[in-house]
Amino acid sequence: MNDFGADMEVIYLFFYGVLGMIRDYRTGDAFFVVPQTAQIHEAQIFAEGFDHIAAYSLVDENNQILAVCGFDVFEWHGELVAQCYALIGNNIGRKLFQLTHFLEREIPQQAYRLGIKRIFMTVRDDFLQAKRLAHLLDFNPSRVLTNFFGGKTYQLYERNFYYGSSGSLN
Repeated sequence: MNDFGADMEVIYLFFYGVLGMIRDYRTGDAFFVVPQTAQIHEAQIFAEGFDHIAAYSLVDENNQILAVCGFDVFEWHGELVAQCYALIGNNIGRKLFQLTHFLEREIPQQAYRLGIKRIFMTVRDDFLQAKRLAHLLDFNPSRVLTNFFGGKTYQLYERNFYYGSSGSLN
């Protein structure tokens, strides 16, 4: 259920000589990700949600789903915004670099294409790897969400996009 356009059928990425494939998400892909310990509880509850948002899957050379990521676009206080989601497998290894590199380019491209000025990401406060990923993707801490999900504290991250008078992304 993607709204990324027809040109996003399949993207092959090469990084450090390792081949991986990022493709459009297919129904049920999230259920095949072997979640990291920090995401096990969330994965059990939210995996089905990926079937209803614009998403991608990172697949290895054996067709194993290593990660799924996507975003949900909605209107908030009269502004079009998005919430990012990611479920990254404990077996992703060096292919995490591929996924990060892809997302570094894809997030601003999709924000511009869809006219989104703000994207949010929530990360469990004790999940250091996810916090590091948020920073790598240029998200900034916005606020702390105590007792947010399962009694845990989360950090809300935000990334803002500014469009110049010509309409181009700044």
